[in-house]
Amino acid sequence: EEEVEITTQSDQVLRSPKEVPIKYQIHTHRGNCKMENKEFGYIYCKYGYPMPILDETIILKPIDAKSDGYENAFRNYMKIRKKLEEADSLFRNKKEETTLAVILTQLNISYVDYKDALASSITRIGVFLKRNSKELMINPYNKEL
Repeated sequence: EEEVEITTQSDQVLRSPKEVPIKYQIHTHRGNCKMENKEFGYIYCKYGYPMPILDETIILKPIDAKSDGYENAFRNYMKIRKKLEEADSLFRNKKEETTLAVILTQLNISYVDYKDALASSITRIGVFLKRNSKELMINPYNKEL
């Protein structure tokens, strides 16, 4: 069985003619992807973009919405979403990168709280790929398709 690599790598250099050009893998917000969270007064992408910055690929189980920690985790998730939007804007406009450590410090949350926040945003087991701030808007893709 052949192994398939899924990536969010943002290098613009194509290594072979079969590789997918990265420009076709970048998410751009459209009117149909915007949702509003009235409780927090925040408009966000229903597809989860920009994706979270992570130093490693992780697999998370969802947090039950009826559990004790859910409300705080989801509140953190909405704060994280805002920070990721800021990080994406900063990179697009000024080519300045940020890191997970900077976001955690700015939000005054731990890595465990960060993962719990991400888990509060899903309804089934999810894979969150390793990403840096240049790759927040890149769809996961297979370079060889």
